[in-house]
Amino acid sequence: MKTFSKMTSLFIFSLFVWGCGHSEEESIDYDQMAKTIMAKHKGPIGYEEISNALTAVAGRKLKKEKNLHPIGFGGQGNEVLALDFFYYQMVDVKEARELLVYAVNEFLEIVNNNQDVKPYLHNWPFTEKNIDIVIYFYLPSGYSVPPKELTIVSSNEGRIKFYNRGPDGRLFVFHRETFDEAEQIIKNESSTPTQ
Repeated sequence: MKTFSKMTSLFIFSLFVWGCGHSEEESIDYDQMAKTIMAKHKGPIGYEEISNALTAVAGRKLKKEKNLHPIGFGGQGNEVLALDFFYYQMVDVKEARELLVYAVNEFLEIVNNNQDVKPYLHNWPFTEKNIDIVIYFYLPSGYSVPPKELTIVSSNEGRIKFYNRGPDGRLFVFHRETFDEAEQIIKNESSTPTQ
């Protein structure tokens, strides 16, 4: 994981918590929001500042659109950007898959539509292999989901894993699929007529 300075981490965390000066009702231009975040930075603007701004924008957008609460961020140099979320609902595999695929695709859109970051990226356009997302599921009360229920879903290097906890509290991967398989499953489910 990429190491960020305490000040950078505090800056990004404050953007997640307090936002960027937009009310929830406003239509938000996410590329402009990234530019606003970068404009507030004192000193030279480079990859770290741009990628941090894009990560904050993705976190804000996913919180607003899907109620995913950003809790952490990072990456691996200019090759991977990462975001972790809490989600306060129990979900099944289908719902978790839809949330994760949506989050990865939205983050990709934000990164790939930003021209400022393009010269710094290891590869452009970024793909699902360049975005790591982890979603931790909790009950609406904030308590952990019961054992055997879906606890975590993650996408790393284009591979998705679904986790639950055993009776002893240890995490187990109970299902794996590629990102492409997940997108195909969602596409097939959306085109299947409902009875």
